[in-house]
Amino acid sequence: MSGDGTGIGGHLLKATLNATKVVVDATKVVVDAIKVVVDAIKVVVDATKVVVDAIKVVTGTNADNHDVNTLSGKSHLLMEHTHSIAMIHPELANPVQLQKASGVWAAYGTPTEIIPAGEITDDFDLHFGIVSAIGANGDYTIEIYEGAALSEVQIAHIAITRNAVQSQEGAIPIITPLISANTRISAALSSGNAAQDTLELKLMYHVY
Repeated sequence: MSGDGTGIGGHLLKATLNATKVVVDATKVVVDAIKVVVDAIKVVVDATKVVVDAIKVVTGTNADNHDVNTLSGKSHLLMEHTHSIAMIHPELANPVQLQKASGVWAAYGTPTEIIPAGEITDDFDLHFGIVSAIGANGDYTIEIYEGAALSEVQIAHIAITRNAVQSQEGAIPIITPLISANTRISAALSSGNAAQDTLELKLMYHVY
């Protein structure tokens, strides 16, 4: 055996060291590759979180009510719109009389209050106008408003007819926007007759 490291033992040692270095270098390459994969996974996770957060903004949570513009909020809105109890105003009282101004299709006059401010303490909308006591044959339109006196904003129309064979008295469908709690509701009348025609009105609504 040679003592200068060139013998069989020396060659084996060198070969082992070289092989170990190759393994170490290869391990470093694998580790670096794993780091790249981990970093890529982190990017995907972060992007997924962004997508999930964006989805949450759209879908909302079960705590969202009808005022929240999410899918959950809209679901609450639809459920309340479909299944809330129908209510009438005035209740246990005579309907409110509306009278038009003189003239054929005269402009709507000062609106008559139907529901006072503060009467309905939840958000609500109107579903029907219950028309009665149409005073004369003819074509009529009723304009429905929300807001304080002298600041009314139109939110719906009703068109009805009375003639020699029929009178459209009863519940006439109305579609309105969602109305804020405590809002005053009023109405005004016009018709194709010259006279100061009258009719009577109640409103059916439900709350949210």
